[in-house]
Amino acid sequence: MTECRKVEKGAAKNDAFIIKAFFLLVPVFSTFFVQNALDNDFYFLYPTGEYILNNGFPHTDFLSMHSSMEIIVQQWLSSVIYYCLHSLFGKTGILVFLAILNIVIILLLYHWIRLIIGNDILSAVFTCFIDIILVVFFIVSRPQVFTYILLLCEMLLLEKYVRTKKHFLLLFIPFISIALINLHAAMWPMLLVLMLPFIAGSVPVHFKKIKLEANGNIIELLITLLLSIGAGFINPYGIKSMLYLTTSYGQGKMSVIYEMSPVAFDSPPGKIVFCICFFFGLIVFFKKDRPFSLRFFLLFSGTILLCLMQAKCLAYFLLFGIPAFLFVLRDIDTASVRSFKLTRTHKILLLILSVVFVTVSGLSLFKDIRTGDQEDNGQSSHMIHLDEAMEVLGQQNGDIILFANFNDGQYIEYHGYHPYIDGRAELFLKANNKEFDYFDEYYDLHSSKIYYKDFLNKYDFNYLIVDQNVDRYLYLSLIHDADYKVIYESEDIVLFRSL
Repeated sequence: MTECRKVEKGAAKNDAFIIKAFFLLVPVFSTFFVQNALDNDFYFLYPTGEYILNNGFPHTDFLSMHSSMEIIVQQWLSSVIYYCLHSLFGKTGILVFLAILNIVIILLLYHWIRLIIGNDILSAVFTCFIDIILVVFFIVSRPQVFTYILLLCEMLLLEKYVRTKKHFLLLFIPFISIALINLHAAMWPMLLVLMLPFIAGSVPVHFKKIKLEANGNIIELLITLLLSIGAGFINPYGIKSMLYLTTSYGQGKMSVIYEMSPVAFDSPPGKIVFCICFFFGLIVFFKKDRPFSLRFFLLFSGTILLCLMQAKCLAYFLLFGIPAFLFVLRDIDTASVRSFKLTRTHKILLLILSVVFVTVSGLSLFKDIRTGDQEDNGQSSHMIHLDEAMEVLGQQNGDIILFANFNDGQYIEYHGYHPYIDGRAELFLKANNKEFDYFDEYYDLHSSKIYYKDFLNKYDFNYLIVDQNVDRYLYLSLIHDADYKVIYESEDIVLFRSL
């Protein structure tokens, strides 16, 4: 009888492992065929990394035409990493690197959720669905992928400290602070923000009818916070990097950038947030007598507030808000989930699905390797037209004073030109560059609030790369201006030269 029970237990354990492995591998393989192109920001990260390795840390701009404006390279270490990867392994190397980083995110997220709800299978299921959304929208060649990993490490350390009271775990957090301030300084304050719910939960206040979830020692957590702030000074730009967020976001006209705008409920992030909140609301409504955890409540409400303020913060809601909310599942009886048994049909189905995922992912990766960087390699027709325009531009004589818009600037800089503006939006704010609000000026031109001729005369542009759809006002003005001639034209890109 005892032997039978051991065999049944072993079989149930194996079945649970198969289910868990399947749900954790699905987002791993999905990375290869969901993300098959470089993010647009890569085109200013690459030359930035190259410049730093050859010339040291810049303090004035070297990419745009505004060479006298001050800059802070808040993602300098990320730029160096992406430059080295692309130099050694090309585009495929970066995509494989992103897949590896996503595996790290999956493992950290799984352990973070498992620590909260204590169930292997449910943790794997929630990790799968959260990471698939991340892969579609956020796992791209930007510094943010490093940020997700570092902040997940912070959450794991804090949660394990709360549960085990092992003080040495807190000693790792200042080192995470050093890594984050150099990899992605703009998001460094998030390290401190995510500590606040744990500090608030450690305040020794008790309510008669509410049993609060155990938390850490407030003195130890405050010391960790102070050490992490001190560690933030270890970067090439000092306190400027630490305060970068305060001078870069929240500016009125920056909200025209989609990822920095508030979430609209009819947008993809808005629909995702609404569906998640509705689902969670049902859980809260039907589940009574839950234990209350102040830190998880603050994590959930804080991240959903951030998400509604800026679309790009959906990632932080997915990584920290949803797991925090899953605390309400911890006291639900999940024995049936743990002891789930796979039939032969289930195993065959999982095997077929696994083979399909592996095959599709392998073919996608093989295609990228085979095509290489010499061919189109998934490059959009828009960039092909930009390449053609720059080829014509390269045939011109004399100095080039070039206008290009916010979306195309970095790709043009990647090819060695110095346009009016690029995607580093916050650097073109006077609060950062100490010179002029170029982004506001660009926004006013884009929305036809300033006369195009005044703008052109101010900078004496002799070449303009204009997108007929994005730069509609400028395009319609130039096409009827006898002082400018079209020297290249495609269905979207037009290259003008002054006469």
